[in-house]
Amino acid sequence: MAFFASAQIYEFGTSTFSVSRNSSQKNIIYSQQNDTTGQFVFLDAILNGDFEQQRVLKKFQVKDFCYIGDTIYVTGNYTDGTGFYGWAKTAGLPSQRWLFNMHLLENYVLFNLHGGVTDTIRRAHFENMRRIKVFYDGATRHILLIGDYKYNLLNNNTTHPGCLIDVWSENDSINYAYSEVENIDDVEVLDNYVVTVSRKGYVDTHLEEHYLRVLNKTGFSLYDNLFDIYYYKNLLASVGPIRLQKITGNNYVAVYKSDYTGEYSILPLSISSGAIQTNFRYVVSAGMSPVVTDVAYSPTPNKLMVIHNNGSSPVAAEYNCLNFPVINLSQAYGPSDENNNAVTMLLQSVALRPQSDFCISGERNGKLTIWWTGVCSLPETLTMEAVGQSLLSSVGATTRQKMNQLSISCPILTPGLITKNGICTDGHVQFGTGSNSNDKEENE
Repeated sequence: MAFFASAQIYEFGTSTFSVSRNSSQKNIIYSQQNDTTGQFVFLDAILNGDFEQQRVLKKFQVKDFCYIGDTIYVTGNYTDGTGFYGWAKTAGLPSQRWLFNMHLLENYVLFNLHGGVTDTIRRAHFENMRRIKVFYDGATRHILLIGDYKYNLLNNNTTHPGCLIDVWSENDSINYAYSEVENIDDVEVLDNYVVTVSRKGYVDTHLEEHYLRVLNKTGFSLYDNLFDIYYYKNLLASVGPIRLQKITGNNYVAVYKSDYTGEYSILPLSISSGAIQTNFRYVVSAGMSPVVTDVAYSPTPNKLMVIHNNGSSPVAAEYNCLNFPVINLSQAYGPSDENNNAVTMLLQSVALRPQSDFCISGERNGKLTIWWTGVCSLPETLTMEAVGQSLLSSVGATTRQKMNQLSISCPILTPGLITKNGICTDGHVQFGTGSNSNDKEENE
């Protein structure tokens, strides 16, 4: 491990992808080391000099995770490409194991072949899992996932990108929403609503219109009539994925690259009586074709952080949201070393820190790199202007028309133990056939 003391930049082993998240007073980073192995790294353990708290997870590619109370939830792809979700309790001593309950997102049916012979056919599965959010509606836990839905039956294989999945019951009953003409990019949980954003097409390099939707959080269901309404505006388009971030209450922002050259947009949004409202958006001139990779919000100083890459040049920009929906650019900066020299790294994920700054993870020279933004940074120049923006609403949403319900008894991967020694399983993975009715947990 390399440690640039005054710059608070840490380098670890090989990494291709990372996700930074926070839980209570901690920051945890997941790093994918290769196709089958990843590790969880504890930033606060690093600051205290305790490097033995890294935990290695094998046979999975984790793409996103989140915390609710003392429970970590993960999603991604198993080694065969099938999507999964899982959860584990993380309370206890650092030496105690995390017992992950992993579930493959697929199901099978018996199909009658010629001559009275039957065979088990995988009817449907989900893949390319990339986002997870978790919340409780009373005693009901909702695990919201975004991935691709693939329907397989004999020679009929159809893939629907950008599917929103709601795992809502103890027997893994799943509702999912998808469309043939939309790609759901992100989902966010507000105080009273769940919101989504989707793009018209599926190609990250195309400039495509996008759509915003709302669902009630109380009595949550993908069959909520609010989902019949979608909000859009001509020329409200993005290149690549759009990120949603809650600010406070029922206020949030959509952040996305908004042209082919040097701009990205921040769209402040508020929900009142189930309807989305906005009056303007902010256009940020950020240099050479910025690629927005992640956003985070810290409530203590009311700051929104947007990270993007200009080629190999990383930039973190902080925006003051105290008077939301008015947003002001506070500062923009890049990482530096102990000699105040610019550090080149690919920014991948950001999460707030308890000290009101941010923890950013990324890749540098093929290694996991963690940047604690509290000290030593180099100023960058960005400009921002507000432009008028209104939204149109329409009834009869294409996604709503395509929604279906699918009940899956997901195979559970056992034993699923992660130890400090980096052993996830005993060398093989066994697939169970029952539900996850034994994974009940308290309402957190």
